[in-house]
Amino acid sequence: GGAISIQGGIASIEQSTFNGNSAPGAGAIQIYGNSTFQVAVRIDNCTFVNNAATSYSGGAITIESLNPGSTVQFANDTFTGNSVTAPGYGGAIYAGAGPVSITNCTIAGNNGGTAGGAVYFAAPSITMNNTIIASNNGRNCSAESGTTFSGGHNLQFGDSTCTGVTVANPLLGSLADNNSSPQTMALGAGSPAIDAADPGFAPPTDQRGFARTDGDFNGKVLPDIGAYEAPGGAGTPTGAKRRAVRP
Repeated sequence: GGAISIQGGIASIEQSTFNGNSAPGAGAIQIYGNSTFQVAVRIDNCTFVNNAATSYSGGAITIESLNPGSTVQFANDTFTGNSVTAPGYGGAIYAGAGPVSITNCTIAGNNGGTAGGAVYFAAPSITMNNTIIASNNGRNCSAESGTTFSGGHNLQFGDSTCTGVTVANPLLGSLADNNSSPQTMALGAGSPAIDAADPGFAPPTDQRGFARTDGDFNGKVLPDIGAYEAPGGAGTPTGAKRRAVRP
């Protein structure tokens, strides 16, 4: 764990930036359940950028050996520029144990070394909802034989390696402050991620703490896919009417 190693116990990490950390494995955070202690970890509203695993897996996060009853939850997090050197796996997250849930995260522009540019799935009981996985090097998603993830309302771009996930360009901006810290990756106007998340899983606000909006001005406030909520009207209008303006 280049920044933190959690080996049993409870941890809640919020509104933090992990930038430029490195270790042989788990460039930023190692989550490991030992033979005695359960692990209960929540990582919310955080940004992981330019972290690196130099010999093993997990450019930003490695999850291994979780005891029964353990949980690892990610929500409203951004991962970009993280990397793992071959023969490692998982440019952003190496999920070697479960249960793990990934909700309303943006995972884009990471380098997976051997495989799994965004996430490498090596365990059952992993769910992913309302998450963008885009333009990662070394396959967006990779999994060991017989292992996959459940969930829905996700979006991928750059390849179609995340099984069952819609392929479309989310029109992501570069990492920027976007009127808040930690930095986020904004959705461009007309992004297919706008108003497309499942409200049953989405947190009430985005990574910045901004409220959900009516992205397409159709009268319904719905969450966006990913960690960033676009301003109202940024989506494609649905049945919008234009008024003529006289000079």
